[in-house]
Amino acid sequence: MPKEEFEIIPELIQGPSQDFTHHLNLANNERIIFSAPYGFGKTTFIEQYFKAEENLEKYEVIHLFLVNYSIASNEDIFRYLKFDIICELLEKDISLVENDFSYLDTLPVFIQNNLPSIGLLLLLMIPKLGKEAKDIYEKADDLRKKFKEFHKTANKGDVEELTEFEKEIIEKEGSLYEENFYTHFIRDKLFELKNNSSKETILILDDLDRIDPHHIFRLFNVFAAHLDTKERHNKFGFDKVIFVCDIDNIRNIFKSNYGANTDFNGYIDKFYSKVIYNFDNRNAILNIGHRLITNMNYLCQNEIFTKILNNNVEKYRKEVFYCFQSFAHYKGINLRSMFKLNTQNINIRRREVFFPGSRVELNATIPVVILLETLFAITGDIEYLDNILSIAEASPFPDNEESYKERLSSTLVLLGRNEHQFQGDQEYRYIAKDGTNDKSYTIDYKIRQSSNSGSFVIIKISSINGTVSPILIRPNYFYMLRLCLAELRKIGYFS
Repeated sequence: MPKEEFEIIPELIQGPSQDFTHHLNLANNERIIFSAPYGFGKTTFIEQYFKAEENLEKYEVIHLFLVNYSIASNEDIFRYLKFDIICELLEKDISLVENDFSYLDTLPVFIQNNLPSIGLLLLLMIPKLGKEAKDIYEKADDLRKKFKEFHKTANKGDVEELTEFEKEIIEKEGSLYEENFYTHFIRDKLFELKNNSSKETILILDDLDRIDPHHIFRLFNVFAAHLDTKERHNKFGFDKVIFVCDIDNIRNIFKSNYGANTDFNGYIDKFYSKVIYNFDNRNAILNIGHRLITNMNYLCQNEIFTKILNNNVEKYRKEVFYCFQSFAHYKGINLRSMFKLNTQNINIRRREVFFPGSRVELNATIPVVILLETLFAITGDIEYLDNILSIAEASPFPDNEESYKERLSSTLVLLGRNEHQFQGDQEYRYIAKDGTNDKSYTIDYKIRQSSNSGSFVIIKISSINGTVSPILIRPNYFYMLRLCLAELRKIGYFS
C-alpha cells in the first residue's frame, strides 16, 4: 500500500469505529454480518479496528480470507478452514503436548499388540519347518479373522449399530456433529486462550461473497446448523463470528441459485444475531475525496496540451467533486477508485473528436469530454462509470441554480452539436428528452469559443420550457451526462 494511503487510514477508521463498537458490544451478539459494497474499505477497517490498543486487550482475533479457497472443492473447504484456524492458533500463546517415551517404554506395548507377527518371524527361523509352518499359520490366521468378523456380526445388537453410526457421523469432515481430533484441538485451545487472558475470541470470515456460491452457503449452513444443537454456541466455541461481505451480492447469488421468489430474508436471518451491520464510511470518503480532488492535476505527454488542461483544472476539480459527492452518497464509488487520485496525475491524451455531420474538434475544446475522460481515468472501466452515473441519476446531489446551469451548459456543447455546429454567438435550441421522468425540455442557449482556453462554452441559457428563472423543473444533469457518454462510446472514443 502506498505511503499516502497509510496517512489517511486513521480518518477512515475513526469515523465508523464508535458505531461498530456499539454494535459489537450488544448483548448476545454472537454472529455478525458486516456488509458494504466491494472496495469500500471493509477489510481495512476491520484490520485496523482490531489492531487498536484498546481492542488488542479485549479480543483474540482470527481473520481468514475465504477468497483463498476459491479453487477448493466443496468437500475440502471446511478442512482448509480448520487448517488456517490451527495455523493462526499456533502463533498465539497456547500450550502443545509433546510425548517423550523411551524405547523401553514403548517396546512392551508394541510386543503385546504384534504377537502374531512376532511369532511368525520366530517360526521362519526354524530350519526346514519354518516355511511350512508359515503357510499353515497364515491360512489359520485368515480363518481366525473371518470367524472373528462372523462372531461380531452375529452378536451385533442395537447398541453396536448405534455406536458405529455415531462414530461415522462424528468423524465425517464438516458434519454438524463432527468431533475429530482437529475440532477438539481448536475448541480446547480457544478455551485455553480465554482462560489465560479473559479475552473474547472472534473468528472473521472475510471475502465471503467472492468465493464459489456453493462454498458460501455451505459455510453459512455449517455455522448456523451448529446453533440448532443442544450446545447452542458458535462452531469451535468462538465467542463471536463475523461474516464480511456485501449482503446485496449474497442476496443476488442466493436468488440466482435458488430462484427469484425464494425467501432470502427467512434464510439469512439465522446467520446474524441482531441486525445486519451496514458499514458506512461515506463521510470519511467525502472528506478524503475532497482533499485528493483539490490536489488533482493533469500530466500529459504533450506539454502544451497539459498546460491547456491545467489552465482549467479548477473548473474540472469542481465538476469531478460534484460527481464524486453524488457517487459517494449512494455508495456508487469505492475507495480503490478514489485512491487512483492519490497515486498519479490524470493522464489524458490529446485527441481529435469526430462526430458524423460535425466538424472535427480537439477534445480539450469540449469540457464535458475532458470531464468524462477524467472520471473514466478514476473509475478505470467504462461500464462501471456508466453504472455509477445511473446511480447518481436516480438521486443527484443537490446544487444551486447557477451551478446547475453551468453543468447543463457543458453537456449542451456536445449534445447540441448538430444544431450549433461549433459556431458561436448565435441563439440555438436543444430538445432534451429526460429518461428519468419521460419529459421533454426545450432549452434555448448561446454558445461561443473562449479566447483564453479555446473551449466552447454556453454563455447563456435563455430559458428552459420558456421559464427564465428560477428553474424548478429541469433536465436531470446526470442523465444528460450519460447521454454524452453514450455519444462518445458510439464513435468509439474510449476504445
